[in-house]
Amino acid sequence: MTPRRDVVFTPAPGRLARRGLLGFARARQGLVVVDLVVRRTAGGHLEVVFPTRRDARGREHSLVRPIDRAAREAIRLQVLAAAGLEAAP
Repeated sequence: MTPRRDVVFTPAPGRLARRGLLGFARARQGLVVVDLVVRRTAGGHLEVVFPTRRDARGREHSLVRPIDRAAREAIRLQVLAAAGLEAAP
C-alpha cells in the first residue's frame, strides 16, 4: 500500500513555467482540493492561488478558500514544501 500524501505537487510545463506558473497542487485534509496553482509573482514572491469559477457575467467566485490568514499561510507553506520550494518569511 502506498503511503498517503496530504499535498501533491505537479510541475507546470516549461512554457507555462517561463511565464511564472510553477505548477499545480492537490491538497487532501478532510476533503480534496484540486487546482491550487503555484506561481511566482513579478516581484519574485511564491504564491498559492485557490480555484475560482467565472459566472455568466464574467465575475470570479471562490470555489474554496481558507478561513483566515493563518490558514492561508499554513496551506501555502505545505504546498510550497510539497513542491520543494522554499517560502520567504
